[in-house]
Amino acid sequence: SKAGPELLSTCIPSVVACTPKLWRLCEQQNVVRSTVLYMLKVLVGGTGAPPEGRFLPFLLGIIEWCLSSIGGGRTRTEDDEHSYLHNSAIELWLAAVQNASVLTKECYQLFNKCWYPLACNDLSDQNESYVEGCLSLVGSYALASPPEFVDGKLAGQLLSCIKAISKASSYRLVNYSCAVDNLLSDLCILNPQVIMKGFGPYISKIIQDVVQRDAQQPKSGMMRNSQMTQLVVCNHFHLLARVVITFPQPMIDLLCNAYKAQPQTVVNLLKCWISTFMTTMVSRSSRSRCRMNAAALAVLMKIPVPALASNCLNDVLRATAAALEKKSEFSIESSGRTLPREEEKRRQIMERKDPCETLDLSRFVVRVLKEACEVHGPQMREALKQNDTFRRLLSSAEN
Repeated sequence: SKAGPELLSTCIPSVVACTPKLWRLCEQQNVVRSTVLYMLKVLVGGTGAPPEGRFLPFLLGIIEWCLSSIGGGRTRTEDDEHSYLHNSAIELWLAAVQNASVLTKECYQLFNKCWYPLACNDLSDQNESYVEGCLSLVGSYALASPPEFVDGKLAGQLLSCIKAISKASSYRLVNYSCAVDNLLSDLCILNPQVIMKGFGPYISKIIQDVVQRDAQQPKSGMMRNSQMTQLVVCNHFHLLARVVITFPQPMIDLLCNAYKAQPQTVVNLLKCWISTFMTTMVSRSSRSRCRMNAAALAVLMKIPVPALASNCLNDVLRATAAALEKKSEFSIESSGRTLPREEEKRRQIMERKDPCETLDLSRFVVRVLKEACEVHGPQMREALKQNDTFRRLLSSAEN
């Protein structure tokens, strides 16, 4: 793995030639076979997975063979003799996709043939490598594919996966919940329309969960028994912020309906969001994420709930000022893992498409709050006139 791609690439023909024989010799020894898969994963990380030649088709064939026993109603538990093989095959598959310069027709055929059986298993009964691998595969394929890759069928299966994950043991839910939010946040950039169409129930659920958590009234949900950590809350709000900025009116409509069902929901949501922003996000989240959250809070001031102007306006402006003062993109929320080169290139392309990255926060907040005045009338106009932060924002936006 330290020899460099040029030297390692000379090994590929020998590996392709000898691995089938080695595989047959290890029959009924799946622990040993998983070591072979790990060796292939290291080789992929060092050389990449070029679409031309025999290496990528060879890898996809082995992965398909390893995963072919999954599905058909068979439930795989962690002590299953095939668990080593399945987990290693998923890791190799992810490495192949993340290191491939182009996804071939065979890559998509493998996804359609093997991912759905993987995802149809009861994910609450699987280990972390299995579950996070299933989610990561969707993310990596989506990064390398046209927007329509995440279609209605895939969105429906993902939503079923999310519901199954919510039944997993509580100590796993933190990682699972963050992985789901990060995936949906990426999809919101790559294929925005699928989020509100396919994942509206999940968006509604996390709103309900954070409000319940803040009120210390835990009920069944994504994070049960008050196990929702501050990390999970922050990730929920990062996702909500991106969805609010991408779909402002549908989110306002959704929260209007929530207000009709339970009047305190909207005010409690914003109070919890602002509190989390000031106590946690400002110190641990990146500058771009802080600005995204501040912008989303401003958008939600357009919700026609009278209590917002009196209870939340000053705090929203205070959050905006804090976001503008933050200079560093450093974030302790980052995993710190180095991405494969091809995956990193795709992520950079995605980030250049992200409207939140180019957001002029001062102008955006001024414009949105002026629109909010049309909703709330003289009370908000007067409050904005008296607010020093808004006057500074107005001056900055006009310059």
